[in-house]
Amino acid sequence: MNNSVIEAEKISKKYQMGDSVVTALDRVSFKILEGDFISIIGDSGSGKSTLLNMIGLLDRSSHGRIKLLGKDISGLSDDSLARLRNQTIGFVFQQFNLLSRTSAMDNVLLPAWYNDSLDMEDARKRAVEHFVMFDLEDRMNHFPNQLSGGEQQRVAIIRALICDPKIILADEPTGNLDSKSGGEIMDLLLELNKKLNKTLILVSHNPQQAALAKKKIYLKDGKVVKSL
Repeated sequence: MNNSVIEAEKISKKYQMGDSVVTALDRVSFKILEGDFISIIGDSGSGKSTLLNMIGLLDRSSHGRIKLLGKDISGLSDDSLARLRNQTIGFVFQQFNLLSRTSAMDNVLLPAWYNDSLDMEDARKRAVEHFVMFDLEDRMNHFPNQLSGGEQQRVAIIRALICDPKIILADEPTGNLDSKSGGEIMDLLLELNKKLNKTLILVSHNPQQAALAKKKIYLKDGKVVKSL
């Protein structure tokens, strides 16, 4: 039986906007198991990005609690959250977020420098293995402007994997790519989910991609309106 990696229990997020209080998330609850592939679906303004920030430990909930690997994280300090995030979660963004004056290899190794439990030589060996796996072994020393969009996103995925996280959060990972490159990136993410048992959480406006998920969370006006 797969263990729970994330449990959200009636989490809410409220923002003060002048004299008004805006509720971005309203008592959202769900459970994500190890090895799940989840898509978070909803229109713009439905709360998807806010929820992703909660799951990714980038923001705190106003109410409710989140458990990561069975541990309530609500009382953790910012430093402890950052350390846990670095060791547990890998991020793949629409914009790639690669440092322009840094080689592909050094971009990939950046999270490892902040991981006290990871030996840098081991991290470099893992990086080389992934560059080979992703057919980028001849691109390791290239800079981002020397890479295609699809190659940049593959480098970003390797960076997400460098600390061997249990969870991959992919926020519109193909939004800046053509359909062919986007399909290749989705195939890679699916392979990580199926072969490496990485828990994959996807936010995408692409209905075909969202439909690939084993489970789906539908948001509207900050609430879960359906969960399959």
